Amino acid sequence: MAGMSSSQLRAGKQPLVLLAAAFALALSCLVILSYRRPSSTALLSGPSTTLGDLLVTDLFRTKKPFTNLEDKAGEDEEPDAVVGATSPRAAHVINARGDQLVNRDCVLAAKIMDGAATGYPEWAQKQVMARCMDQDCEQSMRTVEGKWSGCRFTDANGFCYHYYTAQQYCFHHPDDSDYCNDKGPDAAKPPLGEYTGESSEIGWEPVSDVTLTLPTRPDLDGSKYACSCMRNCGCNGQGHCWCMDPEQQPIGTDEGSYTDTNITEHHAARGRCSCSCGGVAARLHSEVSTLRGSPKV
Repeated sequence: MAGMSSSQLRAGKQPLVLLAAAFALALSCLVILSYRRPSSTALLSGPSTTLGDLLVTDLFRTKKPFTNLEDKAGEDEEPDAVVGATSPRAAHVINARGDQLVNRDCVLAAKIMDGAATGYPEWAQKQVMARCMDQDCEQSMRTVEGKWSGCRFTDANGFCYHYYTAQQYCFHHPDDSDYCNDKGPDAAKPPLGEYTGESSEIGWEPVSDVTLTLPTRPDLDGSKYACSCMRNCGCNGQGHCWCMDPEQQPIGTDEGSYTDTNITEHHAARGRCSCSCGGVAARLHSEVSTLRGSPKV
């Protein structure tokens, strides 16, 4: 190094400095990429929690209940639903393709039942149905006196029509047997129904007598199952629910569901439902990750 000026020494060190900076940047990128973002998990605790801090995954998430409105029959966008509409299309009972407009997971449940969506094993069919019932159960409790809300009218499968205009259409066209199936006046508050009590006690119940579609399993194909739901609750599918009412009882006819359930009182469950169909819960099933890779709608 003798005979080199200070400026020459600095110039010689610059490549090393740049190399070190590049290495540090690459290392930072690796750390960021290797970091796994946690799932939607909440830690619930408080004086009402007798089991200490309870880890609850995906129980009280905000659900987007409806995705079947997209119109692929030539129009650029779906027209606004018309209050007092005199046709199923204008009232959003159906879309331009003739698809009945029900809640998100009920769209898939219907496709499975019709054989349009295949490859779902027994547990997955039941879990999709349980998620469908989650959404319908919650819609049934969103019935407000003076509004066309709730779930009095359903499609032939017993799935709630999502739009209040569809509920209104069926109220005014009860003889439209192609689309309108009536769960009765106790399934909604006026003007849609006649029920005047608490929404959490509304006369809606989950589906029963559901048929499994398993052509590759003749021993199971065509067999029946039913569903049950816990209102104002979030349940983990592993014997524990967090409910507004610590004495909450299930509705429906899925025998054995929620019979040995531990309940922790928790205010975050207001307006929520957790359902089980054929013994399979809507949430935290051990094979839920497999369902995400199942055939798409």
